[in-house]
Amino acid sequence: MSTREPPPDEPWPARDERVVDDEELVTEPVGPPPDEPDRRLGWGLLVGLVLVGLAAAAIAAAWYLTRDDDSDDRVAVPRVVGLSNGAARARLENADLSASETFRATAKPTNVVVSQTPRAGVEVDRDSSVALVVDRGDPKISIPNVTGLKASLAVRQLEDLGLEVRQTTVSELQPAGTVVEQTPDVGTEVKRGTVVALKVAKPKPVAVPDVVGRSEDSAAATLRAAGFAVNVAKVPSGREEGEVVAQSPQAGATAATGTTVRINVSNGSGGGGGGATTPSTTTVTTTPTTTTTTP
Repeated sequence: MSTREPPPDEPWPARDERVVDDEELVTEPVGPPPDEPDRRLGWGLLVGLVLVGLAAAAIAAAWYLTRDDDSDDRVAVPRVVGLSNGAARARLENADLSASETFRATAKPTNVVVSQTPRAGVEVDRDSSVALVVDRGDPKISIPNVTGLKASLAVRQLEDLGLEVRQTTVSELQPAGTVVEQTPDVGTEVKRGTVVALKVAKPKPVAVPDVVGRSEDSAAATLRAAGFAVNVAKVPSGREEGEVVAQSPQAGATAATGTTVRINVSNGSGGGGGGATTPSTTTVTTTPTTTTTTP
């Protein structure tokens, strides 16, 4: 093989010179220039921030989902006081709630909700029950049996129950002043203030018996047996003490049962000339003592 010879005009460098040149090329600095930033630090910071953001997002999502689940199981109780029973039940059902009613007599209109528990605005679980108090109106009154009672007693019993009474008198065989018929019928359920009509036996006209000359006790017993009341007046007389010397109304007169008959009874003083003494006043009552009450 032939060895290449350098041309005469280009001297070939010595070996030492070539080595030096090669070393200088090798020892030149490599890598980024001094003023270029280190990219490894920037990427690490970015990755850390991304991880922190993801963790915060996960925590927020978990809290939000948990809160939504709880709120879906709770509802606010609507206000139903003042509504009718049916309207109140419908409003509660629309809120996913149920109703339990208690009926009471109050001063409110009938079938209206007067109170609720829990109160409006309180949060409760879905499908919970709300207790309602509903007005049922005035309690009904059962008409008692007053037939056969004296009118005065019948009126008192009915009025004590909160009922009104209207009386009319009729001619009957029952004792005067006795209730012979009533309307409404016994046991009928009525409201407070209902008018009860009573028919009361009218006093019957009766002839007044003659009791002059009898003893006070005998005369009084005879008059009461005939249906009359008795008023005794002691008067001066020559008759025996305790003897009836006059009466009013007089014997044979007609008066209604219940009328008061006055009898004058001798006090045994011997006054009055020994004869019968006519009572100074005469009172005859021909009307019944019962009072008529109109509504």
